[in-house]
Amino acid sequence: MQTVIHRWPALGLLVLVLATIADAQPQCILQTGVIGGSTGGGTFQFVSCPSPLMAGVGACPAGQYVSELNPDAGPTCSTPAGGSGAPSDGEYVTYASNAALSAERVLTSGTNTTVDLSVSGQARVNFSGTIGNASISDLATSKLTGTITNAQLASSYSGVGACGGGTFVSTINANAAPTCTAAGSDPWTRVVTTGDTANSTTTPTAVTGLTLAVAASTNYVVRCQLVTSAAAATTGVQLTLTGPASPTALTWTRRSCSSTTAIRAFQSNSYNADAATASAGTTRCIDEVLVTLRNGSNAGTLGFNLASEVAASAATVHIGSWCERITF
Repeated sequence: MQTVIHRWPALGLLVLVLATIADAQPQCILQTGVIGGSTGGGTFQFVSCPSPLMAGVGACPAGQYVSELNPDAGPTCSTPAGGSGAPSDGEYVTYASNAALSAERVLTSGTNTTVDLSVSGQARVNFSGTIGNASISDLATSKLTGTITNAQLASSYSGVGACGGGTFVSTINANAAPTCTAAGSDPWTRVVTTGDTANSTTTPTAVTGLTLAVAASTNYVVRCQLVTSAAAATTGVQLTLTGPASPTALTWTRRSCSSTTAIRAFQSNSYNADAATASAGTTRCIDEVLVTLRNGSNAGTLGFNLASEVAASAATVHIGSWCERITF
C-alpha cells in the first residue's frame, strides 16, 4: 500500500491517495482518494486497465512486410522472396547495359535505330534516319505495312545470275542460282579457212586451216566444200587427202569443175592425189569432198595438200572453204 498526497494550491484542493490496490490483472490499477478544501470534501475511485488486445502493436523493419498479425496485434515480419533484388539471370529489356544483369537486351536510342527509348515511359519506333540494310526472313509470320525508302534489302536469293552464251536455264535452285544447260549442241566439228592458199608448183603444199584431229580406233564421216580456181582453164587444181597411216578403211570422193560448165568426179580408197587436168580457170568453183574413215591404231589429223598441174601456173584454195567431221 502507498500513500500519496497531491496539492493543487490554485484550486485550494488537497488530494490524499489512501491506497493503490492491484487487482488480479497486473495491467489494471484501482485508485481511491479524498478531496478536501475550504468549501468541503469528498472521496473518489477510478480503475485504469490497459487493453491486452493491443499490447503488441508495432511496425516491421525496413525491407520486411507483415506476414501475420498476432492476438496482441503484434506483427510477424517476413523478408520478401527473391533476396536483395531481381534475379540476375532473368531476361530484361534495358536502356543501358547493367553489369548486375547477365541476360539483358539493351536498346540504344538515336537515329538509324528501330526503337527509341529516350522519352521516359515509352518506346517509340524511330524512322528519322536512313536504314541502309533491312533483312527479310523467309520465316516471317506477319507482313510489313509501312514504307521503307532507299533500302537495300538483304535476300536469300543470293545466286541470281545469267547463263552464258549457247546455254539456257534448265533449273532454278533454292537460292535462285540457275543451272545452265547447253542448248542442242552441234555434233559436227568444223574448221573454216580464213585466207587463201595458193601454189604455182607441182609440189604439194598443205592447205592452211583445213585440218581435223582424229583419234585412234574411231570412225568418222567428213564432208568439205572447197572454193577453188586456177590461173587458166588448162591448169588442173590437184588435191591430195592426208591422214594417219594404216587406217582400217578409207573411202573418199571429190566432185570438181573441169570447165565452167562441166563437173568431174574422183574417188579413192587411199591417201593419194586427184590428178585433175582441167579446171574452170579463173572462175571460182565449189569442190565437194566426202570422206568415210575407220581409223586404225594411229591418231593424227586429216587435211589436204594442194598442187598445180602445170608449173608456174597457180592453183588456189580460197578463203571460206570448210570441212567438218562427226563420229559414228
